Amino acid sequence: MQALFEKRQMVYRINKGGGSFVVNACSGFVLLKEECMDSKVVVATSESVVEEWMVNQGNVAGKVWSVPKMGAEQMRLRKAFKDQQNEKKALNRAVSQSIEDFKKEQQEDQERLQQVMAQSIQENEAFVEEEIKIHEAIKQSTQEFEREKKEDEAFHEILNQSEREFKEEEQELIRVLERSTLDF
Repeated sequence: MQALFEKRQMVYRINKGGGSFVVNACSGFVLLKEECMDSKVVVATSESVVEEWMVNQGNVAGKVWSVPKMGAEQMRLRKAFKDQQNEKKALNRAVSQSIEDFKKEQQEDQERLQQVMAQSIQENEAFVEEEIKIHEAIKQSTQEFEREKKEDEAFHEILNQSEREFKEEEQELIRVLERSTLDF
């Protein structure tokens, strides 16, 4: 790491124990413009914080380093980085909001679907009940028609029987009348 800091001409200090460094991330120049993963790097957000920390910590020999001011290119890169971070945050917020809205719409759609299904089931049950009533009425009407038909047939049979009996009695009367006229 120390060789990289020197190659980039960065301001840095080795911490006691030699396991870590304090580095002014805004110092030096950029070797790669591609994004890369940092490991165990703490980035201070202002130069005054870094300066204060370096003054308070000192280096192994007790020497305090001063932090050089950033150049125009570094300021432009820093601003571009912050703008990019802000855009990422805005994009993440927009995506999160979009996901929330989508989930809310899905839930509302599901609730509407359940309401429509429940209403459809009720309407179907009412339709089935109505159909049952209609079939029962048709059945009763058919039975009543059959009963009335049988009554009419019985009535016609009685009427026919009555006519036959009347004709027989009439013929009997005519014969009796003819005999009685002959006997007189």
